[in-house]
Amino acid sequence: MTQKYEEPQVLSLSNTNEGVYLASGGASWNINVSDVQTWNGSDHVFKAECTLNAGTETNVNGMTIQMQFNYPLTGARLDSNSEFVCSYSGNTVTLVSNDSKSCGPGCKVYAQVLVHTGDEATSKALSCTSYSCV
Repeated sequence: MTQKYEEPQVLSLSNTNEGVYLASGGASWNINVSDVQTWNGSDHVFKAECTLNAGTETNVNGMTIQMQFNYPLTGARLDSNSEFVCSYSGNTVTLVSNDSKSCGPGCKVYAQVLVHTGDEATSKALSCTSYSCV
């Protein structure tokens, strides 16, 4: 008897305080995004934390984090110690890991993202409305 292939689904929850559980193949990641600093003089600062929950040893190179915000962005960057490449378009920030380390269950991967809009008031009002890690 053969089994029917079922395509994995990616779930994205908005406005949640708990992490989002995502599964793909043998590895599954839990992601949480927190508001670190509302205004540092030029940016609103958020921290993405991904934790490997299950699966076998996984290489994090190519891991992708997407964060969506409630307003369109005019800039997004990472702190200087990041092992990710950052890009943005509209209200979405995409981070792609360029780190070649491997890790097992319980491994944590962090990225601190500094984002802004065209003005201080809107930048201060930014919130991350949904996020994913694959």
